[in-house]
Amino acid sequence: MSTLLMTLMPTFMPTFMATFMAGALFATPPIGHGSVATDTATDNSSVAKTRASADQSFASPQVRSAFRAEIRSALATHTPQDALELVLDRIRHTQGGDELKSLGQCLTGSLGATNFLTKEPRLATAYFAACAQDGHVGQALLIEYAVTSDDPIRSLASDALPTHISADAEARLASFLAGNRELYVNRAASLASAHASTALIPSLITAQYAPPRKPKGDEGWIAIGKSINYVSNQIPVTGDASGAFQPVVSTIFEGSVLRIMESVVEIHRTEVQLSLAKVIERETGLPAPAFGNDIDRWRRWYEREYPALAAAHAAEVARTTLRGATKSQTALDDQ
Repeated sequence: MSTLLMTLMPTFMPTFMATFMAGALFATPPIGHGSVATDTATDNSSVAKTRASADQSFASPQVRSAFRAEIRSALATHTPQDALELVLDRIRHTQGGDELKSLGQCLTGSLGATNFLTKEPRLATAYFAACAQDGHVGQALLIEYAVTSDDPIRSLASDALPTHISADAEARLASFLAGNRELYVNRAASLASAHASTALIPSLITAQYAPPRKPKGDEGWIAIGKSINYVSNQIPVTGDASGAFQPVVSTIFEGSVLRIMESVVEIHRTEVQLSLAKVIERETGLPAPAFGNDIDRWRRWYEREYPALAAAHAAEVARTTLRGATKSQTALDDQ
């Protein structure tokens, strides 16, 4: 019996061992299979979280805080690019005026917090693209960023503005043109020359000139002179069989002082006037009238002559467009 087993074992051993090893091979997951499944589950979980959070309002402080944490994680050095794309996609698809305002607060942060718009241009570009799609509030927000921000944010906001802006955006531009801060007035005028319509011409006409403001107290002074040191007194100092004097040095000023108590400053804004000329030429097809700084004359011209000039130019543009379309259709028919 033992001799028979010894004889059969070499014959069946390879088959048995092969069967056993194959079973073990298929019973155990391949190397790395478990980690791939875990990573995939993690990615799916991140996508699910992002989609679920997209349904929540940025008006909630908790949502804003969570989204800022998500942005910080997406901007980390070793984070996959897909994480940032999910953030950008959510920003681009934000809709509604209140949501856009809250999202802007979320991205800029409170005092001392990280301003993600200035830190990452892709975030600013995505946010401004979402604002450009909203004609009521979004484009007005773009005007604010394009006027009050510093570069490169101001440049990105200007580029995101559509060629024809909404009435709300024009109203926001008009409010900046009516302001007293010269930097903002000039920036608003520059935007108006590129995006304005007939509705902003009265604001541009008024913004050409800033009337004198009522002075408050002394406005300044100019001093021209020199200081002279002299000995104004001497203090006796005595000792044993000795005596001396300690000098007291004073200073006197010699010269003249010009005191400015009342002054009148008239501001004639050349940049605003150039923007006005561009808008008029675009809307009428004719050079702007040479009225200089005569605001009353500008206003009379706008009320009496401008409507007919603008209507004639619009009709001419329509005829030119129609002739071009007719010629194109004729050329296609000939082919």
